[in-house]
Amino acid sequence: MTRLPGYLQVRRWVDRDLSDNRLRSVAMSATFLPIFTIVLIAPLLPGSLKVAGWIVALGTGSSWGVFIIWRAFKLAKAALIRGDRAYDQTGKLALPPEYRDTESAARALKRRGPRGKS
Repeated sequence: MTRLPGYLQVRRWVDRDLSDNRLRSVAMSATFLPIFTIVLIAPLLPGSLKVAGWIVALGTGSSWGVFIIWRAFKLAKAALIRGDRAYDQTGKLALPPEYRDTESAARALKRRGPRGKS
């Protein structure tokens, strides 16, 4: 699959912005930029262009928002996998001997399946 030229740079920027653990994300704020722009420009446009502008602004903002949420989900999933691996490698060794044979939640889910069947 061929990537668009700027896709990887945008994805890295979004991932870096989301993983900074800040309360306010610049990438998420950019979702509302097209909507704020059309709010400022709409009074200057005639009727048909006003509707087209709103359609473009809402489409652009919502697609960017979906992209941000998708990347946040992927980053959260990766963080959970890393945490489970760390538990399996070192965390359970700090437990008392009778609990050392426990497994991480991800490994238990993989073993049992998504419905919890053995």
